[in-house]
Amino acid sequence: FYAFEHYGVVPDVTALAKSLGGGKAAVGAMIARREVYMKAYGTPKTAMIHAMATFGGMGEACVTSIEALNVLYDEGLIDNAAVTGDYLLQRLQTLREKYPTIIK
Repeated sequence: FYAFEHYGVVPDVTALAKSLGGGKAAVGAMIARREVYMKAYGTPKTAMIHAMATFGGMGEACVTSIEALNVLYDEGLIDNAAVTGDYLLQRLQTLREKYPTIIK
């Protein structure tokens, strides 16, 4: 799902937005390792105190985000991106071999 996953990197915090809303809703999220989350917020209950405003009537945005993730998985978009990326790299390599003085 994330580029960092391909390199075995485990970030402390990951922020995501834009595509999470499927192009329809403005939605963002922060994903943190448990240790980092607990230092920042203590418990899930106290975390709500820091983020109350984001839970005010955003049901449509939340449903849109869930559906965007469903489409991502149901339609195999992650696998398709990998296949397309491999194809692109192959074609770029062909161009590099054809024009070695221009593409290094």
